[in-house]
Amino acid sequence: METLWFWLVAVMLTAYVVLDGFDIGAGERLAVSDDGERFAGLWVKESGPAWQARFGLSKADYQKTFDDLVKQGYRLTWVSAHEVGGTVHYEAIWEQKGGPAWEAKGNLTAAEYQQTFETLTKQGYRLIHVTGYESGGSARFDAIFEKSSGPEWQAKHNMTVAQFQSAFDDFFKQAYRLKEMSGYNVGGQDLYAAIWEKTGGPTWYARNGVPDAWYQNVFDNFYYQGARPVYISAFTSGGGGRLNSIWDNPNFSGAELGAISSKINAYMSANQVPGVALAITKDGRLVYASGFGYANKETGEEAGPTNMWRIASVSKNITSTTIMKLIEANNLHLTDHVFGPGGLLTSQYPTPASNQKINQITIKYLLEHVSGLSNTGGDPMFMNTSMNHQQLISWMINDPAHKMTRDANTQFEYLNFGYCLLGRVIEKVTGQGYEQFVRQNTLSPTGVAEMVIGANSEAARKPREVKYYPSGAYSLNVTRFDSHGGWVASTMPDPASLRKCDYRFGGISFGLLQFSDHRA
Repeated sequence: METLWFWLVAVMLTAYVVLDGFDIGAGERLAVSDDGERFAGLWVKESGPAWQARFGLSKADYQKTFDDLVKQGYRLTWVSAHEVGGTVHYEAIWEQKGGPAWEAKGNLTAAEYQQTFETLTKQGYRLIHVTGYESGGSARFDAIFEKSSGPEWQAKHNMTVAQFQSAFDDFFKQAYRLKEMSGYNVGGQDLYAAIWEKTGGPTWYARNGVPDAWYQNVFDNFYYQGARPVYISAFTSGGGGRLNSIWDNPNFSGAELGAISSKINAYMSANQVPGVALAITKDGRLVYASGFGYANKETGEEAGPTNMWRIASVSKNITSTTIMKLIEANNLHLTDHVFGPGGLLTSQYPTPASNQKINQITIKYLLEHVSGLSNTGGDPMFMNTSMNHQQLISWMINDPAHKMTRDANTQFEYLNFGYCLLGRVIEKVTGQGYEQFVRQNTLSPTGVAEMVIGANSEAARKPREVKYYPSGAYSLNVTRFDSHGGWVASTMPDPASLRKCDYRFGGISFGLLQFSDHRA
């Protein structure tokens, strides 16, 4: 049986993170500095030897710490470095354990690294870790070698993005798995050093050079597909952070994941859909979620399962649920009339002499789309977009082109306007705005806290909301759509209800497995 494996990834943390006594159960304890450095780390809850981690060390402090810990029986297992203001800072992890002979080399030029590589591999050493960074305008390398047996392996460095992709593709075809990749920027060009091993294992994925602002979606896409990170590193490029990561998926096979993605991608291609989010539940639990395509085509930001999307007419389900809750509370009845004598909205909207049939409309008829109202003169919710609800309703019931000519409950016609009226009924009965009442009384009790009514402009998008296409999507009065088509939501539960997911964090204390950095 597989060992229970818990992990935590923290990305772009400011220095100085208090690593000693990190306690996820008690919450992260952070102390923030203003030096502009940011860090990414991967903590894993598993048994193992004692370990030590340091970060932000000068070259002299790093060497002293290295010497002191080696004397205490520690072995260096991870190192990364970056330059700030002409000074190189180091991050490193040591474990107190025995093992085969090992060598750690640092601050090597490309030529020195290549010579060291060739010399040590001839002596039976294998490269187990490498990090690249810029110092003094040129590439430098730190590496750890171990004199041990193991699977076939390959290593390359100073690869451009295109060369790295080519090497990745070639080695993948030869059944190699990517073990590590270090990104670094020299003279404005992103470069990579990487190690591959020919080993078996679960389905795996790798991503490189992901802008830190977009990494959350990449993380969520893998995490909610059942994958777990086994590697993370960071570097600075173009004034911002970039993330590299490797993921194993012990929960789904490549064929299973491929079947889902192929169906979604086919749908997107056939319908020119730029982005989609999907969630799958089984037995009341979330078992899969992912985004596909883009949250923003122009920037290249990928879609993720926690992005917010306009849910259009799915909003009607929320409105109808709210209506039924009011009925259950005896604050409303299905037979209540909307207009005319005793009507819920009569005081606001007197029945025109020329449109007396609207007095037949009840709550039940609006819910079932048999109110007798019609879109023959055009869907009013897409007309007169500068009008507010009150102006639109008054115009609609007085407009000759929209005069109600058939009796209620005689013919089905899907009607957005009918659910606009239901939204106003909710406001009238409760004395609260539609959005406020629904959020407090329908959504909040189910653990949903982030759903909101959408905005009309691209600039007013909600946090994590995707961009819509074509540009005409922003000519709609989405705010006025509220009760029939205005809600914005994600496919995922809100953070407060994530405990219901099959893939979740757990545990108390964590050991730091990997640590990397970049300059903000």
